[in-house]
Amino acid sequence: MSEENGFGADVEANIAGQQIRVRNVKSLNTLATVATLIICICGFAIGYQMFDAHAKDTKETTNAVVAALKDLTKVHRENGKEQVKEQRTLRCVMVSEQKDRRRAEDDCERNFR
Repeated sequence: MSEENGFGADVEANIAGQQIRVRNVKSLNTLATVATLIICICGFAIGYQMFDAHAKDTKETTNAVVAALKDLTKVHRENGKEQVKEQRTLRCVMVSEQKDRRRAEDDCERNFR
């Protein structure tokens, strides 16, 4: 694993099929630095994968929301035309005299079809 020489130790390690060689390791600080670097790289890789999965999920959710809004808009437009006709008929009936409202209702409905 390690060999001692006059200046420090040479360290070799096989991690996940990768051979790592560090020459002239003089203290534990160097080993701690290398270990911290490996841990940070793994942490960033895991974080990136989580972020990427979240981004894909967000895109799918956004597409679903847009499709639902398009459907709601279509239904609202179709129902909106009927509501406008009913409002115009009601307004026409309300403008007419109290005694003529039955006849005015039929006339107003005919006018706004």
